[in-house]
Amino acid sequence: MTQPSGEPRAEPEPDDPWIGRTIAQKFTLSEQIGEGAMGRVYRAEHVSLGKPVAIKVLHRHLGGDPRIAKRFHREARAASRLSHPNSLQIIDFGEAGDGTLFIAMELLEGEDLQTLIDHDAPLSPRHIGEIMTQMLRALDEAHHAGIIHRDLKPENLVVIQTRGGGFRVKVCDFGIAKITESEGKSTAITKDGYVCGTPEYMAPEQARGDAIDPRADLYSAGVVLYHLLCAKVPFSAETALGIITKHLMEQPVPPRRVQPSWGIPRALERVALRALAKDPDERWPSAAEMGAAVESAVDALGDRADERLGHGSFAAAALEDDDDEEAREATTEEAIRAVVQPARGHTWLYALAGALALLAFGVWLWARPTAPASSADPVDRAESQPPTEPEPAAPTSAQEAAAPEREPAAERLAADEVGAEGGPAAEGGTAAEEGTAAESDEESDEESAPIARPRAMEAQRRPRPGPRDPTPAPPTTPDPFDDGRDRMSRGDLRGAIAAFERAARAQPRNAQVHRQLGRAYMRLGDTRRGADAYRRYLALAPDAPDRAIIERLIE
Repeated sequence: MTQPSGEPRAEPEPDDPWIGRTIAQKFTLSEQIGEGAMGRVYRAEHVSLGKPVAIKVLHRHLGGDPRIAKRFHREARAASRLSHPNSLQIIDFGEAGDGTLFIAMELLEGEDLQTLIDHDAPLSPRHIGEIMTQMLRALDEAHHAGIIHRDLKPENLVVIQTRGGGFRVKVCDFGIAKITESEGKSTAITKDGYVCGTPEYMAPEQARGDAIDPRADLYSAGVVLYHLLCAKVPFSAETALGIITKHLMEQPVPPRRVQPSWGIPRALERVALRALAKDPDERWPSAAEMGAAVESAVDALGDRADERLGHGSFAAAALEDDDDEEAREATTEEAIRAVVQPARGHTWLYALAGALALLAFGVWLWARPTAPASSADPVDRAESQPPTEPEPAAPTSAQEAAAPEREPAAERLAADEVGAEGGPAAEGGTAAEEGTAAESDEESDEESAPIARPRAMEAQRRPRPGPRDPTPAPPTTPDPFDDGRDRMSRGDLRGAIAAFERAARAQPRNAQVHRQLGRAYMRLGDTRRGADAYRRYLALAPDAPDRAIIERLIE
């Protein structure tokens, strides 16, 4: 066969000794259709039935160990008993003439889930839910039969299109990973170069080499769901050991923060994160219960479940995250963890240092000498005069104006306390400045009284002069933008729109005003005015980070 003119000549493939060979006098191999860590997969034909099948020929070194051969027969026999429509059917298994192990399986005409994610993500919640529930049903039957998959991943899930326009998921390679493990305790990472499980999808206990149960498969199922929701696995690194270390030590970033513009439903995110718990006892107790949770989360979306993530209502939902309290709290918690985490190994040292610092501050505060009050202070001056002398004249306006600069000791101590607790004094303000604030804050003075010395406490209990300006302050008009956001948070959409319209007239070049106006109109259902407001926002903010979301929303 010649190559077409102008095209590079393809290198001839090396001869494959299995092509054209008949195994166990039953299956004639015709072409290689896949290869993995365990062996090669060939298209073949059942000689007697004339039926197409797939033959997996295990690598020769796997059949050289008698213990592996024994385990192979036991596990293949168990997997062949699975008859669930979502499980790959095992037709036969055994050894070829040279001792090579093989498995004959039904031939699947479809694409693996990894290919589907690569080409079609983001998927709709309905699509994701159907993939997950079919997979979990197959797992549930296998677990009841005492079979643990151990290597669940998108490459082992084949999606087959059906005649009615739907699809069927087939779970492949049940129990095969276990075949390669040693008879005693399982190896944590490799045996003879074979990875027992795939690092990106491996449960922590499996990576440690601990005894595992069906909940290890549920952890892998959680990774698959996470991958479906945001087209990324929760942990990645340059090496397998790096990935496994993250599975053991780190918490996954929630999918909604990995793909903030997709509007991933919280209920589906919670299902995935529970499955990814490090402790098996904190995961879903069974595949059936995890599947029911997925179905419930999808059903709760109603007709929205058929929309693709990141489009339509899900794009609009992503915009709501800017004002979502739960998202803000989660972000704050993550920031706190990022600051605290490096010091976690020395937590007791930091706690001890903090306690000593507080103790030293308290001793200093108690022992600190109280500065004498100024003779210009009207209250202290009256106290210092002999009782037989007449009371001094009322202070002048100039004296009243200067009084805050000569506050009593109690007020100065209260100001020092505010500074020590992280108030303005701690940020560079003086105690005198804080004393002015303390004079107008009765509650602050009451709280600081127990720490002040007795003389200062007595001075605090004396009546203070009333406000020097009896004229009430004029009523303030709320800022229309803030008023609109407040009304929006209370669900008063029409009031919010009116406020944002006022803000837009006052600040026609403020992009955020038009953005909030667009959100309010969209939530009210007035998509035409909402789209107009969003277009003004994008015109004023050409580099807006949410441009792609809004353009999909208004297209």
